[in-house]
Amino acid sequence: MLRGAPPTEWIPWVASEELPALVAGHDVGIGILGTTPKARKVVPNKVYQCAAAGLAVVTSDTAPQRRAFGDAVIGVPPGDAGALAATLRALAEDRAFLAERRSAAAAAAERFRPAAAVGPLDERLAAIVR
Repeated sequence: MLRGAPPTEWIPWVASEELPALVAGHDVGIGILGTTPKARKVVPNKVYQCAAAGLAVVTSDTAPQRRAFGDAVIGVPPGDAGALAATLRALAEDRAFLAERRSAAAAAAERFRPAAAVGPLDERLAAIVR
């Protein structure tokens, strides 16, 4: 499936202060694609991180990931290597599609930034204090 694709490079462990720039230097982040019961119940932290870094995100199409990100990330059937390869190929071949997916993921990630995440709690606490 990857015939003709660029070679894969193993990157050794990266210091935490260098990781944001390294991640942001990529185009696509891959979430979780497993078929185990746990894999079908979670949204892994790397999905949030990749979206926040402005990457297009490809992850399994599961209920928790749809609830968290809707159509801002690209969902593929869990365990379907062919669908994953086709999606990555489409992103590599269509720069406009890639840019649109990157923007969608970054916009969705805004809901999870600290101020947005605690906003409803802050409003409720403020109402109680009044």
